[in-house]
Amino acid sequence: MFFHQPINSLSANNYNARFYRETNIDFHFHKNFEILYVIKGNVRCVVNNKEEQLIPGDFGLCLSNDIHSYTPSENSLYWVCVFSADYVRVFSKQVSGKTSTSFKFRCSDSVKNFINDNLISETPPPINMLKACLYAMCNEFLNSVELTDKDKEKSQIMSTIIDYVAEHHTENITLSDIANILGLNYHYVSRYFNSIFNMTFNEFLNMHRLETAMQLLDESDKKLVDIA
Repeated sequence: MFFHQPINSLSANNYNARFYRETNIDFHFHKNFEILYVIKGNVRCVVNNKEEQLIPGDFGLCLSNDIHSYTPSENSLYWVCVFSADYVRVFSKQVSGKTSTSFKFRCSDSVKNFINDNLISETPPPINMLKACLYAMCNEFLNSVELTDKDKEKSQIMSTIIDYVAEHHTENITLSDIANILGLNYHYVSRYFNSIFNMTFNEFLNMHRLETAMQLLDESDKKLVDIA
């Protein structure tokens, strides 16, 4: 089972960065891009069912809605930043509807030094420097991997499900509603949903609601009864 991170599916200038020390991150996905940088030890990454081992100096980049998990070794330290397409619009267009042959990539020494000096922190640099760093890493990624087309219909199904749940999660919604929007047979959409998410639609919906509630508890002044 894996979960959706609503906070990291926001599209309006969303950016967050954090260091992780010997911390497992279970399977999850979100709309925003995510970059991992290994500083110490090694990290076993599984992205869209592909496993890769990252060592110090390696970077990894997850594209929109890639399902991924990280399992680090002992005494490991790695840095992760999640950012929305607003910061890298040109790159976002280049990878739209695409999947990559590899998650892992290496930056040239000059780019790595630039990134280390200006970005590897939990505090973002000024906006222009932030964009410069993100574009530098994204360019190195494009130079290192091969992009292939996603299955358009299945990609649309997943995107529609995520968008519809994000917009209507406070309502009484069903997977049948989404199938009608897509103009597809309910049983076809249901089979695809179960094969990808490995849970029922109600479980997915309730998980989204809980993630959203936790975000509101952490970031808003709303009363608990109102959030509930």
